[in-house]
Amino acid sequence: MEDVANLPPEVDWTPHMNPNIPNQGGCGGCWTFAAVSTIEGALSIATGEPAMTLSEQNLLECAPNPDQCGGTGQCQGATIELAYNYVADATAKNNGGMYNLSDLKYEAKDEQCDGLINDQKPVVGIE
Repeated sequence: MEDVANLPPEVDWTPHMNPNIPNQGGCGGCWTFAAVSTIEGALSIATGEPAMTLSEQNLLECAPNPDQCGGTGQCQGATIELAYNYVADATAKNNGGMYNLSDLKYEAKDEQCDGLINDQKPVVGIE
């Protein structure tokens, strides 16, 4: 085990978080915003680059919720774990992942999942 005596007593990850404050509107998509924010922050911490602005909509549209965890899915709620599982599965199958918000805007409504979005390649995946 590594010696932890020299670690700082606290670390402020705020500079690695996306400064844009999104609005979920009338849709119960808070689970997508939580997942996207976490993925954006983790990526920024890992790379040292500024946080990307990723799309919540592809999670809202595509993350399955067969057991109705946290709701019945889409705007009716789900969990961030389901969002992560969707991204990891789509990454492994090379048929999706996380897209830039500029490629897929948040619409605050249920939509049909179309897989790859507008022929865009995902910019982030989970392995």
